[in-house]
Amino acid sequence: MSESQDFYLRQVALCAKAAGETDLDNQRDKFLRSQAAWQTLADRAGKTAAAKAANDAQRIAATELAALDTPEPATPEPNVAPQTAD
Repeated sequence: MSESQDFYLRQVALCAKAAGETDLDNQRDKFLRSQAAWQTLADRAGKTAAAKAANDAQRIAATELAALDTPEPATPEPNVAPQTAD
C-alpha cells in the first residue's frame, strides 16, 4: 500500500468517526461527503499502484524474454587470403 493511500484511508476513518460523533445534520453530511471523497482517492491510489505493479512485472518479463531470445554473437571467420591458381 502506498503512503498516499494510507493517508487517504486514515482520513476516511477520521471523517467516519467525526460523522458519528456530531449531533448536527449539516455537519454529519459534510463529514460523510468528505469520507466519500477520501475513499474515492484511496481507491484510485490503490488501482494506480496495482496497475504500476502489473506494468513493472510485464516490463521485467519482456526484458527477461528478450534476453533469452538474443542470439549469441557470431564468431568472426579468420582472415584467410584467397588462394590464386598459378
